[in-house]
Amino acid sequence: FADGFSMLDGVAIDAHFYQCFSPYYEAMTLQSQVDLARSRAWEVAHAKKVTKNHVEVWVGEWSMRLPTWDPAWPAAREFTSTDSVEQNTVLQQYACIQDSAMGEADAMFIWTIKVSAHSEAWWDTTQAVSLGLLTNFGATGCGLSVQSRFDILDLLIVFVF
Repeated sequence: FADGFSMLDGVAIDAHFYQCFSPYYEAMTLQSQVDLARSRAWEVAHAKKVTKNHVEVWVGEWSMRLPTWDPAWPAAREFTSTDSVEQNTVLQQYACIQDSAMGEADAMFIWTIKVSAHSEAWWDTTQAVSLGLLTNFGATGCGLSVQSRFDILDLLIVFVF
C-alpha cells in the first residue's frame, strides 16, 4: 500500500483538524480538548509512516475554535466562567499545543487570514496575532523545542497562488 505513494509526485495528504463541530467534541471538557490536540502528533506521524514519507503531510486547516457557543457544553461552561485575559491564555496555550503536536507536518495553515466577524480571533490569523494569541510559537513556555512551522508568509503564499 505505502509503496503506491512513491509514484505520486507532487501529491500531499491534506488533514483538517477541528475540534468543535460534532457532539463528540461538544461533550468534552477543556482538558479533554487539550489532550486530544496533543494526540495530533500521533496522527501526523502515522500518516508519514503509512506513506513511507513518499508524500508530504500537510495540516491544511486548523484553528483555535473550541465548542464554546452553547453553555450546556462542558468546555463552554469552563471557558465562559473566566475573564477575557484567562480566555486568551487558554486560546494561546491551545494554539501552542496544536503547533507542537502537528510540528512533524510538512506544512500547516491556520484557517483563515481574516474573517468578517470582529470577535472571532480563533479563526482569524490577523486578529489572533494582534491579540498576542500566536506570539509564543517556538517558545519553551509552550512546550516547543523547535521553531514553529506556522508562518504568515506561508499562508499568504497559499492565498496568492
